[in-house]
Amino acid sequence: MLLLALAAANLLFSPIRMPPVDQCASDRSFVAFRAELKRIVARRDSKALNPILADDVMADFDSGRGRKEFARIWKFDERKTSPIWPELEHVLGLGCSMAHGKPVIPYMAEGFPSEDDLFDKMVVVRLGAKLRDHPNEGARVIANLNDHVLEVSEESQVTGWVKAKMADGRRGYVRRNQLRSPLDYRATFEKIGGAWRMTSFVAGD
Repeated sequence: MLLLALAAANLLFSPIRMPPVDQCASDRSFVAFRAELKRIVARRDSKALNPILADDVMADFDSGRGRKEFARIWKFDERKTSPIWPELEHVLGLGCSMAHGKPVIPYMAEGFPSEDDLFDKMVVVRLGAKLRDHPNEGARVIANLNDHVLEVSEESQVTGWVKAKMADGRRGYVRRNQLRSPLDYRATFEKIGGAWRMTSFVAGD
């Protein structure tokens, strides 16, 4: 009984991880579409991206709908320096969810079981990330992080760091740019007229 109790305790307090699962790989047409999207992003080709956007594609939760508004918000006129390219490149490497029957990238955008998690949880997405006891690179390492889910309480007084807690209770500081919130930029897709289209690329709630 004691061994069972210890095993249960270890399971309860083990750090929770969320690796980038790809639930969309079984749809060959979407896999082909996604591969072409990655090539477009690699080329920084706004002219090629525009036709695969839905007519009413959403770029924000206010008035940002339609291809023209999407192009304005994401500064397609700047072409290769548009801020959309690093954002898309990053999310396309973070798995894909089919939780509601349509592809959503990254996986973590719909991977949390509770909506409450969307507001106080972040996922470690940078290799080599570490939880430190103070917000500086020379501070003692509390834990090496790899796809761990962290509860983030607040921004540190030191710019670029956040206070975070692991599932086993260990607390410390992590670089904000090593984490990703499920409410950060995510893309949704839908088959329209027999062809895949990006229907939104938004952040927030």
